[in-house]
Amino acid sequence: MPARILIVDDDRDFRFSLRDYLSNAGYRLFEAGSCAEAMQILKKQELDLVLLDLQLPDGEGLHLLDEISRIGDSLEVIMISGYGTIEKAVEAMQRGACDFVPKPGEIINLVTRIKKALELRSLKRRSAGRREAFMPPVLGKSRPMERCMETCRRLANTDTTVLLLGETGSGKEVFARHLHSSSRRKNGPFVALSCANFTEQLIQDELFGHEVGAFTGARSAKLGKVEAADGGTLFLDEIGEIPFEIQARLLRFLETRTYSRIGGNKERETDVRLITATNRNLALEIKRGRFREDLFYRLNVYSLQIPPLRERQEDIPDLVNHFLSQMANRQGLPGLQISGDALEVLIHYQWPGNVRELKNVIERATVISSDGVITESDLPMLDSTEGASRTGQGSYQDQIVKYQKEILLSALEESNGNRTEAAKRLGLYRTDLLRKMKNLGLSDHALLQEEPGPSN
Repeated sequence: MPARILIVDDDRDFRFSLRDYLSNAGYRLFEAGSCAEAMQILKKQELDLVLLDLQLPDGEGLHLLDEISRIGDSLEVIMISGYGTIEKAVEAMQRGACDFVPKPGEIINLVTRIKKALELRSLKRRSAGRREAFMPPVLGKSRPMERCMETCRRLANTDTTVLLLGETGSGKEVFARHLHSSSRRKNGPFVALSCANFTEQLIQDELFGHEVGAFTGARSAKLGKVEAADGGTLFLDEIGEIPFEIQARLLRFLETRTYSRIGGNKERETDVRLITATNRNLALEIKRGRFREDLFYRLNVYSLQIPPLRERQEDIPDLVNHFLSQMANRQGLPGLQISGDALEVLIHYQWPGNVRELKNVIERATVISSDGVITESDLPMLDSTEGASRTGQGSYQDQIVKYQKEILLSALEESNGNRTEAAKRLGLYRTDLLRKMKNLGLSDHALLQEEPGPSN
């Protein structure tokens, strides 16, 4: 996306020569000959840089610099003037300008200063958007995890919109961060937002930000998540919870990559890759009128099913060791270990809360353990639910099974019973789909039909 530069100068010849040079360099340009004209453009256009003359017909450029700072767009401003003094240069820098260039001067020198200013702006936006640099590792050598990782490798070097599906606690955000850190956007920000438990106005404010005076108490402009993620990845967790009224606005953003802040008319652009996640069956939500079908298709360009922990129990030892290492570093307890009997209990537990539950269990067990070695007696939190989880008769497990059946049946219905197509929609291999159907007692479901061609 070319940088957008506003030239504010009452000298038409200077504007013309600068416009001619900068347009050939690939920049998108706007021009104003006065403070009033500049303010009109600032209200309507999203800009990256302003080249601002110190003396204008209707006021000082320094006063316009103050207005730009008040608007809160984080624009970079380079002051340019034929009447420059050291005092004026210092004042301009103190009031928010990033540079002061005397006029006349060589245009090529000004272009060099422009490039530096734009690099500064990019750095500031990345810093504002970056939540944390740490990317948690994706651990697991099981077959389901190997397939997920292979899919991630294929997706990493694309800007494809990805929908992550999986139960609560299965590690959807970990996969989103892994996709980001493996992509060409890895040096850009990773911005995450959970869409759960937000009112319509609050989620809109979180996503798109607001202008000064947009509502009572809005004393300064706010950067929205879509703006903070510019050049990087925006991860929207629990997308199935987003209020229906906001879904149309999110759809428009996906289609145009433009948006406006609350209380503003300016169309803004941003370059983000979108990754979303849900533990809901969005196909059912559509049928119930709670989720827009057109938005679903925009989000579901590629879906990736994250396996629950009970389907990759061979990964549990690696996860346990990882969490023990984390606890040892955090609590200053080197040498934390787990006994073979305790590890066996963890491996055979069904983990309705998935990896998140395993992490919590390890953390609590390290507190209970008296000698730094976790034993079976240090895992009382599993006793009350282990039997129900293993037999699959517990109410929680019943709901999980029901949810899994709904996902598979919905995909089969959308595919007119074609199992290969249903597996593709769910991001599964056909053999995995057949295995899941068999485990859930769906092998002979009426929707099923044999499709021609070899099976996987």
